[in-house]
Amino acid sequence: MEYIVVGFLLIGVIIGLFFLIFNMDGKVLEKKYPPMKEYEMSILESKVFNSINNYRLSLGLKKLITDTYTSRQCIDQVIQSLSRGVTSHDGFPKRYMNIKNNVPANTISEIVSSGFTTTEAVVNGFKNSPKHYDTLIGDYSHMGICVKPDSNGKLYTCIINIKV
Repeated sequence: MEYIVVGFLLIGVIIGLFFLIFNMDGKVLEKKYPPMKEYEMSILESKVFNSINNYRLSLGLKKLITDTYTSRQCIDQVIQSLSRGVTSHDGFPKRYMNIKNNVPANTISEIVSSGFTTTEAVVNGFKNSPKHYDTLIGDYSHMGICVKPDSNGKLYTCIINIKV
């Protein structure tokens, strides 16, 4: 009798787990993400963002949309770079995972720069660097952005493009 009860309990647990993992159609349930929100940009960020989007549109590419969560990751990168006085991709694996866990991104790419004194120079620098250029014109849907000057007016920039 005990074996029959245990057997029914195990069957119940297995069926319960099945419904937790799969919906009624037998499809795996997708991870739920919080809704994406457009990022309110500073004037510098808006200039870089609009310049990049205008360039993309001139090539027949789709316009990118800002994303607040991804921009927060860019802010962390720029603050780190400003505190060191040099920009790098240090910490990108952590930013990547933070985005992957909070935004339904399929593709994530980061470009950074420092030392330029105008937003035009920032965008031209990205255009003139093959690896940065690929990220500018790549198949993405959203952009996170942060642009901040240091005490000498040199701009520190981080852009993370994602495809949702």
